[in-house]
Amino acid sequence: MTVDGERYQLQPGWQDINDAVANAKDAKARGMQVLLSFHYSDFWTNPALQIRPEDWAGFSQSRLEQAIYDFTAASVQKMKNAGVTPEYVSIGNEINNALADVDRWTTPAQYFALLQSASKAVKDTSPASKTVIHLTTPGRDLYQGWIDDAKTYGLDYDIMGVSLYPFWTDMSIASLANFASWVGTASGKPVMAMETGYPFTLEPNGASETTLIEGNSLDPDGPRTTAPPRGAAAVDAGVLPRHAQHGQGGGDLVLGPDRDRLRRRSRPQRLGRRRRQRGRGHLLLRLQPDAQGAAQPERVPHLVERA
Repeated sequence: MTVDGERYQLQPGWQDINDAVANAKDAKARGMQVLLSFHYSDFWTNPALQIRPEDWAGFSQSRLEQAIYDFTAASVQKMKNAGVTPEYVSIGNEINNALADVDRWTTPAQYFALLQSASKAVKDTSPASKTVIHLTTPGRDLYQGWIDDAKTYGLDYDIMGVSLYPFWTDMSIASLANFASWVGTASGKPVMAMETGYPFTLEPNGASETTLIEGNSLDPDGPRTTAPPRGAAAVDAGVLPRHAQHGQGGGDLVLGPDRDRLRRRSRPQRLGRRRRQRGRGHLLLRLQPDAQGAAQPERVPHLVERA
């Protein structure tokens, strides 16, 4: 995928469905559940980057809906055939504004039609799997608008997913927990913390580097900046009980929990480390289609290990 002249691609060799199945088997053997997250792009997506796969370029709306249905169904079916049916399936990643180049604000009917195709594919293939909607930055206007539009266009989904980052949102853990509870009330759905985290380290990487803590004049011992292991404990203790209290807890997914116990490493070393933790939780597998439309997951066995 090329954006503004810059090429984006995933790590070679980490992108076949057999690897995803193997990782899911490993997770389930450790008592974990699996969340399968579709990005419908050639690279990881976010609110500002929702570009359809190059092989889907030029597709009409109807053809794009069918492509998303086929890709989703085939991926879930392969997991199911291997005995690792995902308990949860996220149909898109941080889809606040768009999905596969289809804008929510200017073409909402087409945007929600794509999501409905994805949702139907999951339910047709694995009725027991729960479909998850993943939005990002907490904000009541954003979420209320999305929830209202989903009702207007009749979208079938099971769980509302939110990104809850105390540092990057500049919100306290208590505020994030209250927001998640409000999302559950507003949507009438269980709420899942799709992403949460805290600084990997408070130490700069050399004398020339300024940490996010220093750059934002934040207290390194404050609730939004505490590094592991206190940061993990603060997030879990602050968010999960509040979910349970309001009956909205669907789970807590933590990006890179293996880093809690790692010394500083280069980025390739951290990405390539296959560290698996025991305990009940979720394994997140992010999928992109390849040139033949087959499921191509990013191999991230360490991404999600809490529930």
